[in-house]
Amino acid sequence: VEGETDAFELLYPAIVQGNRVAKCLAWGKDPQGLKAARADRVSEHLSWQLLSEMPEWEPDTDKLLIMAPIAGCVFRKVYFDPSIKRNSTRLVTADRLVINYHARSVEDAPRLTERMYLYPYEIQERIRSGRFVEFDYAASRGEEPEDDGKPVEQTDDKDAPHLFLEQHRLLDLDEDGYAEPYIVTVHYSSQKVCRIVANFDPKDVHLEGGKIAAIRKRNYYIPYYFMPSPDGGIYGWGFGWLLKDIGESINTTLNQMLDAGHLTNVKGGLVSAQLGIKEKSIKLKMGEWRVLNSSVPLNQAVMPITYPGPSAVLFNLLGMLVEAGKEVSAIKDVLTGDTPANAPVGTTLALIEQGLQVFTSLYKRIHRAIKAELGLLAKLNRENLSPEKYSAFFDVPADPVADYSEADMDILPISDPNSVSKMQTLTKAMFLMEAADKDAASPAPIINRREAMQRVFEAAQIEDVEKLIMPPPQPNPEEEILKRVVAMLAIKGQQADIVEKQTAALKNIAAAEAAEDGTQLQAYSQYLGFLQSMLEAQQQPTQEPQNGQGGLPGMEGPAGNAIGAPAAPVEGAGIGGVMPQPALPVDGQQPGGMGLAPIAGGL
Repeated sequence: VEGETDAFELLYPAIVQGNRVAKCLAWGKDPQGLKAARADRVSEHLSWQLLSEMPEWEPDTDKLLIMAPIAGCVFRKVYFDPSIKRNSTRLVTADRLVINYHARSVEDAPRLTERMYLYPYEIQERIRSGRFVEFDYAASRGEEPEDDGKPVEQTDDKDAPHLFLEQHRLLDLDEDGYAEPYIVTVHYSSQKVCRIVANFDPKDVHLEGGKIAAIRKRNYYIPYYFMPSPDGGIYGWGFGWLLKDIGESINTTLNQMLDAGHLTNVKGGLVSAQLGIKEKSIKLKMGEWRVLNSSVPLNQAVMPITYPGPSAVLFNLLGMLVEAGKEVSAIKDVLTGDTPANAPVGTTLALIEQGLQVFTSLYKRIHRAIKAELGLLAKLNRENLSPEKYSAFFDVPADPVADYSEADMDILPISDPNSVSKMQTLTKAMFLMEAADKDAASPAPIINRREAMQRVFEAAQIEDVEKLIMPPPQPNPEEEILKRVVAMLAIKGQQADIVEKQTAALKNIAAAEAAEDGTQLQAYSQYLGFLQSMLEAQQQPTQEPQNGQGGLPGMEGPAGNAIGAPAAPVEGAGIGGVMPQPALPVDGQQPGGMGLAPIAGGL
């Protein structure tokens, strides 16, 4: 059992990872990212609630993971506590929650009773707040049963807790022939009914034809099962039950072996009465010598009885029982730290994987219970969390009712039930990184290598991952424009060669000015855009010359630029500086507006 509980505790750091416990999964299309943003808000707020606003949750979770594998079943009560104005949880052991053993589930059970202990100050708080009727609880205290059913004698301790029975049951108080769900609290010693409250909301009432067809009760108890009962009972089984008979047999065998070894050490035998010893038996102390008056030789008057010591059969039986217990609990030596010193790493990992096969199914049950608990907390937040308090947490207006709606979102534990150890998680991350490295060498990579590297760091629990990973490089606007122009100018040989030289010169000017203040990228972009439109116009079929001009009809260009292009910035001219652009000679033509006329010469 010790090895099992130690291995089961592997889930504790998996459930509480840093400052996150919950994660949200949004369903449906999310083109604007609104669902994803809402899921992030709910995940952050709910994790904060569990770890900070509800300080009892994490210690109870630690206890739960120790108790569940032994007892087999532990319950967690989740409710809104009006005295402290927040959600609260309480660990309830299986012996303190009485349910019909053959009930299908906690939700379907028509009656369940919690044996609840309250200190006198807690009783007084409930009376003052109006949740309990006023009664003399101190004078009416009598004998109360312990958890094992034995009565507890009345004590003079005024601060000792009182036993209350909180029963979730069906009652037909309005006598309409249909029993509605109520919560009834009774003081055990005085049999005083302290509280009766409805256990349903108006939205839990289902109407058919104007009549009440059904009323569904609210459930506050989440069962954490280690293993379902084989006979279908409501309570689960743990190693306390599975190993009970084997444990008793091991204890009996060990006691017999200890008795046999003890008899071998102390010895014993028969003594003749002729030795003159008046006592019926003799027990000698260590280092003691007794004087005997007898004429009979001592070796003839004393007959020792030889005890052979522990039997080899008992040793074999003990080994068989221990191995049977290991088989029942599926313990592997590697999980308890007992591995060969020269075992290869791959062999050790394989042993760990094999040893955790049974635990994986157990972890999934815990994972399922935590999901149900998070869903119940989300429901309580929808009903009781004020928009002001929720908005103050994010410092922006936010609606808890809309955010915690489960219509298109699942709230899940952040733990992965398929990876129950750090080694498993890190191995998966390293496999993903290796696949990303191989994919990067392919012509068309499909794996995001940055995301793979981030998951490796997270699996290794490296802090401040966002500070280690450099942000993705931002595209250079100048180079993007120049690449587009160069690709465009590669259409014609001579034209591309000429304009490419001018583009290179422009690139040098842009690069030089980019290193200083006052970069004029917009002006460069407009000028290069004009080059693109000019070349597109040249690719169109040439029209017949009109009025002695060739190419496109002429159009007057702006002052200072013979071809109608935007004024390009001048290096060193500062903001707004311009440089007269020389005419572009294309196929022996000279510029005239946007029309092209024959001319000889170059740049």
